[in-house]
Formats: sequence, C-alpha cells, structure tokens
Amino acid sequence: MACTQDSECTTTGLEVCDETGDGATFTCVQCIESSDCGTTGDDLTCVGNVCVDCAVDADCDAASTEPNCDATTNDCVACVDNDDCTTDEDPACLNNVCVDCTSDDDCPLANAVPPFDTAENCDTTNNVCVQCLDDDDCPVAGSTMGECDEATNACVECDEDSNCADTESCVAFECTCDSAKCPDNIICDTGANPTCSVAVECKAAGDCGNGLTCNLATNVCECDDTATGDCNAIGTCVEGECIPTANTCTTAGDLDECTADDTTCINDDTGNPVCFPTGIRCRADTGEEIVGVCPTNFECPPVPTDASIGANPNCVPVCDATTGFCADYDCPAGFDLLNSCVLNGAGNGLLCQCVPSSA
Repeated sequence: MACTQDSECTTTGLEVCDETGDGATFTCVQCIESSDCGTTGDDLTCVGNVCVDCAVDADCDAASTEPNCDATTNDCVACVDNDDCTTDEDPACLNNVCVDCTSDDDCPLANAVPPFDTAENCDTTNNVCVQCLDDDDCPVAGSTMGECDEATNACVECDEDSNCADTESCVAFECTCDSAKCPDNIICDTGANPTCSVAVECKAAGDCGNGLTCNLATNVCECDDTATGDCNAIGTCVEGECIPTANTCTTAGDLDECTADDTTCINDDTGNPVCFPTGIRCRADTGEEIVGVCPTNFECPPVPTDASIGANPNCVPVCDATTGFCADYDCPAGFDLLNSCVLNGAGNGLLCQCVPSSA
C-alpha cells in the first residue's frame, strides 16, 4: 500500500510507512526498526521490514532451550551446528535439534542407549548410538554375542534356534539345552551349563508301551489306577505301577498266594487284591520319614520309643488281627515279626511291627 506517512497505513500488520525509498510515494510495511515490533511476546526483531524471532544469537534468550539464532529462518533454535551442542549425551545438531548422533563418528561409548560395553554405530533413523544395526556389527570382542537383536539393537548369543547347537534352543537370547532335542531317553541336567546327560525312562507319551503314560514331571512311565486299558493285558495298575497278571491273588493279607519274594497280597485302589512288593524303604538313615512312598494299605512304621526295638525302615502293612495279616508278613533281613499289632505314630490304627533278630 502506498503511503507518505504512518497514519495512511491502516492494514493490520502493515502499520508503518517506509519512507526510505527514493520516490515521492512510500510503502506500508510491518516494521522499519525493532522498536516497531513491540516489547513483549515473540518476533521482536525487525529484519527486512518483517518482525522475526531473531537476527543474531543475542536476540534469543540465552537461558532458554533455544539460545541460538538460525539466520536462514530467523528463528531461535537449540542449535545451528554441532558447536552449539555442548553435552556429551547429544553432541550432534540435526534440523536445529541436538541429538545423540548423525553418523558413527558421533558415538563414543558414553552415548550408548541403553548402556553397552560397545556402542559405535549410529542408528540414523532414531539418531541414537547403539551396539549394533545388523549381525555384521557383532560379535563383541571376547564374547559369544554374535547376533544382533534388531528390536533392541543389542548383540546377543542368539535370536533364533538356528544360531544354537543341535541340542539347544534359543531362549531369552541365550542358547539353552533343550531336552526335547536330546537323544532318545536323555534329558538336560540342571547344572549351571546344562547338557544332554541324564538318562530317563521316557520324555513323551509315545515312549511308554502297554498303555502307559509318561509323567513329564518325573520322566517315568506310569499307569492310571482308574483308567481302562492301562497296562493292557500284562497286569493290574497299582499305585502307578503295572503288576503282572501272574502276581494276582484273591485274599488281601494272604502271603501264600504270592510266589514272588518280598510281596504280599493287598487291595489296590479299586479294591482288587494283587501281589505288591513290600520291601519299599520309607525312612531315611537319619530316621526321617520319606512321605508318600508306601502303597495303599501300607504305612511307614513309627520310630520306636523303646531302645530295645529296632526301627524298621520299610513300609509295613496295616495290621488286620482278623485275617492274621501280621502272621504272614515277611520282615526285612535282620528283623523278626512281632506277632502283636502296635499303634501307628498317629495312634489311629494298627501296624505290624518288626524287631531286630535275636543273636
């Protein structure tokens, strides 16, 4: 807009008449000097008849996060070049912002995000120093960390199973012994550096014959007392163990029916009489009871309070005075049967008692 004085400049933002031209008619502009731009707010510096943020660094607030003047845009910014970035964490200037890096040269170890033993590579997408961008940046010297996990930019031992040995799987970026990959009937040990070294009866259901199931917690083939078909035709399932049909009997407590040594006729969990081994140790050498090892109708005898009676370490049948259960029970070697029944440790039943053999 043409003018000869300020009062003729009525357009908002163009309220100053620039009388510096050579002609008789001048032009309405925003400013001629910085005082025309006011004293508060932004854009208080006049450059080329326009109010802008700055012309030099002194126009910016030195105490702010944008103390430097970009002379190209006339904006106060954090940085114009690397010299304006004075912290070790963000030493490089990119688009007027101090960043961790713009090239590998900007990556001293102190700049690693997160901290690494080595972090010499600049992730130019995020402008941060990282340990690796691909496998070529690994391994770290003196370690087995030969793979780059590109999600975290960290050198790791593995990021897939193919990075590990044939008997290992990649778990949490570490090659770990995998029992499923060990040879047949071998599982990993529980040491600090597990290997395939423990022999077991089974590792999967298919490893067990005769309708048995592999207990994956113990790696032992077991049968189910309540299931039809377990043990197939070889016998009866008692306490998870198949008892051969040849060892069946008809009367619980009758040892004469059972031909195998150290067996007696007891009722299984379903009430069927079968010959079952009786020489099962249930007490440690220290006298402590090994809980849960005695089969149905057997209990672990109490430690006798009478010093003249020896502690029987094996499971004994529950005493049935009517059938003479104790009379037919074989005691362990070095023990003789005491023909009277004794209260068990809880005082709620009768047990057969064995005593040391007389010299």
